[in-house]
Amino acid sequence: MKDVTPAITLTLLHPLQSVPVQSWPFETESVIRIGRSTDNHVILYSAVVSRHHVELRRNPNGWEIISLGANGTYMDGKRITQMPVI
Repeated sequence: MKDVTPAITLTLLHPLQSVPVQSWPFETESVIRIGRSTDNHVILYSAVVSRHHVELRRNPNGWEIISLGANGTYMDGKRITQMPVI
């Protein structure tokens, strides 16, 4: 069965003004890595971002986020280890 999960675009927002700073479109990737290291798909140069911070994984139901870094990943102020992306 063909994967029907749609493509995804990640957008970095300015932390104070909440305006888009940069976007990354992804069409066919099943795993997207985000972190400080240059071997990630999305590279964020920040002291609060781990070298390998999070992964977004495509599955038949959509996308899920998995925290990889020691710095922790927070959604709506709560630390998460893994959760679906809505």
